[in-house]
Amino acid sequence: MAGAGCGDCAGGSYMSAYERFLELVRRHGLLGQVEALLDWDRQVMMPSGAGSLRAQEEAVVAQMRHEVLASEEMGRALRNLLSGDLDEDLEVVVREVAWQHARACKVPADLVAQIARAASIGNAAWQEARAKSDFAVFAPHLTRMVELRSQEAHAIDASRPAYDVLLEGYEKDLSREEVDSFLRKIRDGLVHVRPRPPVVLPEVQVDEAVQLPFIRGMAQALGYDAGLGRIDLSTHPFTTFHGRFTTRLSSGWVMAVLGALHEFGHALYEQQLPREQYGTPLGSSMGMSVHESQSRLWENHVGRSDAFWSCWFPKMREAYGLPFDKEVFVAALSSSRPGFIRVDADELTYPLHVILRYEIERDLVEGRLGVAELPRVWNERMNAYFGRVPPDDARGCLQDTHWSSGAIGYFPTYVLGSMIAAQLWRRSSSSSRMWRTRCEREGSELIGSWLKEKVHSHGQTISRAGTCEAGDGPGVVGRCIYAPPYGAVWFVRRLSSSICSRMT
Repeated sequence: MAGAGCGDCAGGSYMSAYERFLELVRRHGLLGQVEALLDWDRQVMMPSGAGSLRAQEEAVVAQMRHEVLASEEMGRALRNLLSGDLDEDLEVVVREVAWQHARACKVPADLVAQIARAASIGNAAWQEARAKSDFAVFAPHLTRMVELRSQEAHAIDASRPAYDVLLEGYEKDLSREEVDSFLRKIRDGLVHVRPRPPVVLPEVQVDEAVQLPFIRGMAQALGYDAGLGRIDLSTHPFTTFHGRFTTRLSSGWVMAVLGALHEFGHALYEQQLPREQYGTPLGSSMGMSVHESQSRLWENHVGRSDAFWSCWFPKMREAYGLPFDKEVFVAALSSSRPGFIRVDADELTYPLHVILRYEIERDLVEGRLGVAELPRVWNERMNAYFGRVPPDDARGCLQDTHWSSGAIGYFPTYVLGSMIAAQLWRRSSSSSRMWRTRCEREGSELIGSWLKEKVHSHGQTISRAGTCEAGDGPGVVGRCIYAPPYGAVWFVRRLSSSICSRMT
């Protein structure tokens, strides 16, 4: 850490206190990675019969991690450091850990263990329910998780709405009122958009044995370090420590590639954080909105661009045996066709999928909606927003893993991330001609290098607003949301020219 010091403290004693503080911070971070490893193994590798024991293991590690953060020793170290004259980097570390410590001290360790145990068991129940398309299998586990997370929120701050408290666990300094306001504007703008007839690709069956090797090769060519992470399959795509990520092939070969690019964006961020600061805020990602901006940028702005596929379509056509050309493929990627599945959604309809989930999880936590009502309300809102009702629970309220693991308050970060991604993309590629030229000459990995310089290498030393400035300068969030003449969502790439024929 550059310049860790305090001008008002005796050097030796201060550095000794700081070094002990850093030991605690790194211990907390490393236990978090152990949690992530147990979770990854459960979803990717673990035999189903080991679920009960795994839930106990995850609960123990979660409680240990919590106790490090909430310990009196951590509090004492923070008070000593905060009383000094902090330099810039040290202030980032101390103030971030102080915020986490203050929250942790209010939550009983036993409640933390209960949430971890419920998440482990609940995720297994969700996978079973999804496979059977039977919400009743998952309902009692969701009820339990909503109760536990609500208890946690009230323990942290009983004076505020529970959803506000949970939301700031994923994105600090963001209130439910702010989220309500911008998502309502986006929703009201999008529900009136009428897309052009989509370009539909011919049906092609691609051997699953071919797809995963192609995806792995593409990720490595784009900068993924296979020596640090690995790429596997899971029920729901996700990314965890060291950039381990998964995709799924069940939604078709197109969605498998786009989904892999999404998770690659997360993984590259994790792998390009400052390794020498591993386990501290200087070596950790910013809020989840910034994390989602990385995945949404690779999935949509890179992965749906003509320039990217000028490089990659010839390779994919040869590997997959595709009977059409790049122009047809890119036109299909730029089409909008309302569907049931969020992770398979196009850029135009994706925000509505997120808004639906946000509205439901907010109402669940705040007691305006019961778990038993969820399938009905889900279907009603799908019909209102998309004019379609899912044929079963698997393609409806059971499609996402988030609630099973307790990630209530996460969904709004997808839309915020899309906004930030648009700003970063505008800055990194000021014109499609320049992007095409650079892509063909230098390869797509140059985008990863640019993101490392502007975002990844900074850890938590810049905020969400700072990331926006890195992309396009201050105040651009407003332009991305309210850009005339659409009044809604300019982060939807090429909204007028590629997708929309009119707005009513």
